Amino acid sequence: MAKTVEGYSQWFIGECSRAAKAGHARMMSAGGVADGLYLYYRPGELALLASDVPHEGYELGCSERVPGHLTLEQLTGWVHQRATRLGCLPSDGGGA
Repeated sequence: MAKTVEGYSQWFIGECSRAAKAGHARMMSAGGVADGLYLYYRPGELALLASDVPHEGYELGCSERVPGHLTLEQLTGWVHQRATRLGCLPSDGGGA
């Protein structure tokens, strides 16, 4: 069954939030430093990952480093704004 536009929209908002929460938690565990975190994506997933290690299956989504001073709410907006240009939607065949 094909996903609806509303389904994609809900997925996208949720995925931006999930990626931001994970990235923010990582920053907080490192003392609030986002040194080296960048937005990566692959079909069905967004992630804030360090650039100093290879991430098989992911593509760099934005060459701008994640700002380390953002609140979770601000980081969620930052991810959303940049992810709207990426090809990260899940497939109709039962993606994320």
